[in-house]
Amino acid sequence: MLPEPESRVEAAAQFDRECGLLGASFARAQLRLDARAPKAFASAYRAYRGPRQRESDYFARKALSLRLSALKRGMVVDAKVSPQVLRDIAGSSCLVSLEPFSLSSGEPNNPSVDRLHNDGTYALGNLCPFVQRINRAKGAKTFEDVLTLAQCEEDQDGMLAAEWERLASLMYGAWDAFNAGGDSLLLPLATYPGRHTFTTRSQVVQLLLLRAARDDAGDQHLEAWTRLTVGAGQPEHLILDVVSRLREALRAVAFPPSAWLKPGVFNAFIEWYRACRAVVDLRLDRLRADYQQDTDIVSMVERWAVGRRAPRTL
Repeated sequence: MLPEPESRVEAAAQFDRECGLLGASFARAQLRLDARAPKAFASAYRAYRGPRQRESDYFARKALSLRLSALKRGMVVDAKVSPQVLRDIAGSSCLVSLEPFSLSSGEPNNPSVDRLHNDGTYALGNLCPFVQRINRAKGAKTFEDVLTLAQCEEDQDGMLAAEWERLASLMYGAWDAFNAGGDSLLLPLATYPGRHTFTTRSQVVQLLLLRAARDDAGDQHLEAWTRLTVGAGQPEHLILDVVSRLREALRAVAFPPSAWLKPGVFNAFIEWYRACRAVVDLRLDRLRADYQQDTDIVSMVERWAVGRRAPRTL
């Protein structure tokens, strides 16, 4: 649902305020004036007469650049997305390529922050940093486009097959939130989601089961999942089969989430999860809210959705 007329007036006023603030910030930081920036931004940039000092902090510059990218699309970045938050969500490596990030200017492994769901907004849960190679390959592709590439299981467009699978699993949470949160596809969690990334219930369950399947996890986690399975009226062998397959797969992979892509592992998970889903989802709602701390689905779906296409289903 698009904002009501009063909300549109408020949104326009906030957009203009952001143009003014950001235009002055760019001038103060001695950043160049982008010819494609909104007129209100350019006016504020040219009108600035205060002190000027080149911004030396990488993530402060990244935050300014992200805010301008949003303005050029008629949007405003969520106020929670500060330079420190960008530093936090970047972590040490790209969640798709698994390559370490470099903060040296001009390096191909610089973290490039992009929206996961291109029809969504610049809310915290819809942002993720990638190395530039991954960001270029993703481009304007929709989740549906990326899912198709992932299902081909082939290296394409400069990305490995496993990288397309990781990207699809990251984009799925944001796509699901934008489409009312039904968690309808149940995709393998091929990479770790970022701390603030929109994550579906089934993805959180997969994260927790990875923990339960670790050789050093002991029996406590497995006992909890077994009790939950029996409480759902299902035989315990369903969850024991999932964990057994996971443990075997984990011994064969260097990156733990890749275990979900091994033959038979995710199919076993689907059988168990569908049988126990009502009970599992109820129990997991609290944990999912904790994992997605500081994300705001309503903000992503309803605010600043300028010119968005209608949600699609697969």
